[in-house]
Amino acid sequence: MNKGLMESNRVLAGAFGLLLALALIVGLTLPAFGQPPQWPHKFWGDVTIDGGPAAEGTRISAQIDEVEVAFCLVDDLSRYGYGTDPLLVEGQPGDIIRFYISTTLATTLIDGIIVDDVAWESGGRTEMELALGAAAQHVLTIDSTDCGNVTDPGEGDFPYLQGAVVGLFADPDEGCCFDQWTGNVTTVADVNAANTTITMNDDYAITANFVAKVTLTTASDENGTVTVPGEGDFDYCPGEIVPLLAVGNLGYALDEWTGEVGTVADVNAANTTITMDASYAITATFIFVGTSDLTVQSTAGGNVTDPVEGTHTYTTGAVVDLLAEADPGFCFDQWTGDVDTVADVNDASTTIIVDADYTVTANFIAEVILTTSSTVGGTVTLPGEGDFPYCPGTLVALLAEADTGYQFDQWTGEVATVDDVNAASTTITMDDDYAIQATFELAPTPTPTPTPTATTPYVPGPGPGPVLPTPTPTAAAPTPTPAVTTPTPTPTATVPPIPTEETVALPVDDEGVVQEDVEESVFFGMVDISIGDGTIALTEDGEPLQEITVEEICFGFPAPPAGAYVVGCVYDFLPDGATFDPPITITLHYDPGQVAALGLAEENLKIALYNAATGEWQVLDSIVDTENNIITAEVSEFTMFAVYSPAPAATPTPTPVPVTPTPTAAPGEEGGANVGAIVGGIIGGLIVIALIVYFIMRRRGGEAGPPEEPPKA
Repeated sequence: MNKGLMESNRVLAGAFGLLLALALIVGLTLPAFGQPPQWPHKFWGDVTIDGGPAAEGTRISAQIDEVEVAFCLVDDLSRYGYGTDPLLVEGQPGDIIRFYISTTLATTLIDGIIVDDVAWESGGRTEMELALGAAAQHVLTIDSTDCGNVTDPGEGDFPYLQGAVVGLFADPDEGCCFDQWTGNVTTVADVNAANTTITMNDDYAITANFVAKVTLTTASDENGTVTVPGEGDFDYCPGEIVPLLAVGNLGYALDEWTGEVGTVADVNAANTTITMDASYAITATFIFVGTSDLTVQSTAGGNVTDPVEGTHTYTTGAVVDLLAEADPGFCFDQWTGDVDTVADVNDASTTIIVDADYTVTANFIAEVILTTSSTVGGTVTLPGEGDFPYCPGTLVALLAEADTGYQFDQWTGEVATVDDVNAASTTITMDDDYAIQATFELAPTPTPTPTPTATTPYVPGPGPGPVLPTPTPTAAAPTPTPAVTTPTPTPTATVPPIPTEETVALPVDDEGVVQEDVEESVFFGMVDISIGDGTIALTEDGEPLQEITVEEICFGFPAPPAGAYVVGCVYDFLPDGATFDPPITITLHYDPGQVAALGLAEENLKIALYNAATGEWQVLDSIVDTENNIITAEVSEFTMFAVYSPAPAATPTPTPVPVTPTPTAAPGEEGGANVGAIVGGIIGGLIVIALIVYFIMRRRGGEAGPPEEPPKA
């Protein structure tokens, strides 16, 4: 073999060796790329032994295929998986987990129901009770009559531990009502309530009973109207007590209710009730009683707003609302004039019975001012320091607080109505303008208590009675004894249960305007909410938003598109569709370790909202603070929000190289198809290059071979 051919063979062997090494590396790494990351499954709950709470320090362990994969210790509240000692189980989807109390297999219960198999899931969070010992098991059998169903816990047979309290909910069909629970109902909390509980002290069989609704038909003659519930047909549950209100035309009053009126409370009262123990048809009839005039007016400092000021005509005997509103700097005083039938002459909001012609006047008076101040050494903290307006006669609380080194002395100034001028906490009656001052003085310096001098104790002498010890001459300092440092045990923090829902109350007025700044944190600081004073907060229906609820959803949330990630849990802000003007600020915290594990860059994180109408995640303008691991964004409407990593922008596709087709990834191998295609392209390219090198080297080998022999003569 000539040298050129040998050289080409060596090059070819080297190329194939490199190709083989690359193929081996890709083969080893491809499965890792094809598998989605797995997160521990978190478990927590109560532990009972022989029907009682488990002792602190009891060992709880989890096993998969008879191999222990996690353990923790019960805390001082007989709980496991809380605080600094969580039960975080590693596994693979579909693994069955067995839980042990000490070395004995435990009974597992979710919402009080015994669960035989507990499956592992990535990122799962499960609250589950563990029980062991003599507690008996009982079966609850649930059934229902026609016209409805039991939806919680359902219908059929359900096993529970002795003493378990089980929630019951019966849901009637349209046109039907829940009636009562029957059967073994001795431990049902309320047999007449569709939503109640039963305590499992034995095997029980119960039935939810439903009944058809009954109909109330109402009508009136031409001189009036039934306003409550209206006129027509209305369906009710049997036994329901229904309010009735009949309003006559001007000059007419109810005469009586006629028809099937056996259960009407008062057939002669315009405002009464009827008990619906069957279907009924009733009619309101009216009689002429005449009219009377009511004239309302006011003094300076305010107005009568209901009814507006002037003269109004009513059916004689009508009950009319009165409402007076003071101008700024004034207070309502009293009603004067024809006030014999006014319910409360000292109340700005009251009623009057117009059984004749009447004239009433709303009287207003100017506010009085309390001016408070203090000397050096303290402060007036209640109501504060400065000028404060009050309605005359108001009893105002006073509180003065001394600085360090001072003590309260007395109240001075216009103190005639101060209850106790020598008390730091007292009251003043505001029947005029007053200016008062809290005075303070230096607190007396406490005299130090002398430290008793240590006396050498008597020691027994050789004779009768005690003998003073002989003074010991000064000696060299004794050799110090090495100090033994006892390690201080690290306290175990007690952390409350992991919540799934938290609520924040909003200080809003009747128009939905927030009355003060709101700064709240929920889920142990994972979510911060900031709402400014003056923000208009409304429900989807336009009503004032009284409270915000945030639910934490750590699995089962809408999936992001390919290449994008939801980092951590999703937070559902409720009620859905609530709006804010101007937008509010939310801040979500993230775990940098989890971001790194997903191969993401913190600076690329955003807050995204889930658009239920389009079924898509939408990225918001966000500010990332990588030092504090938080992301902030403004939102104007409630939905689900999450820390989000958008899919990377598409890059230009290079000229394709013929490659061997790559098999499609199996379901569940997230990203497997894309990675396989890339790796397949690399392998195919390497094969093509190796073949080119082979043919080049072979060609060169032929050219470098021995020359042909010369032709023979």
